[in-house]
Amino acid sequence: MKYRLEEKPDWTLAGRRGVMEEDIWGKCRAEEGFFERMAKIDAEKPTKPLGYCLGGGTEGKSPWIVGVETLSAELDGLDVITVPAAKWLVFESYGPMNPNFFTMQHEAYDVYFKDPESKYIWRDGRRSFEKYCTESAHSEDTVIELWCPVVER
Repeated sequence: MKYRLEEKPDWTLAGRRGVMEEDIWGKCRAEEGFFERMAKIDAEKPTKPLGYCLGGGTEGKSPWIVGVETLSAELDGLDVITVPAAKWLVFESYGPMNPNFFTMQHEAYDVYFKDPESKYIWRDGRRSFEKYCTESAHSEDTVIELWCPVVER
């Protein structure tokens, strides 16, 4: 299982919030100029993820934001989420989401975090999120990261 440790201060996501079950991607595609606007935010970052699934869905719905991580203050009309500072274990999945991401997700949640010998434990009260680093979740070049908030055991 491949993972890395990332320590980040508070950071901001900007874009459109919604839930996957209501086709948030389709709504963003239908919004004229949305993806062009996302490309212009912090343009010095040429390869920016556009999808974040925020853990902790309710009523069987997965909360999402389609957008980018940003330092910009020019975010009028966009939905903004501030992610609190934390240490994160970032698990990586390569290739089509099914089965690769689901296998990695199982290994993270059901193997790593349940292992009493693991160096890190889940940070109480914080949610994980999925970061979609490529345009498609189903191609051979798909990259998806699972970010889990942690503290040392």
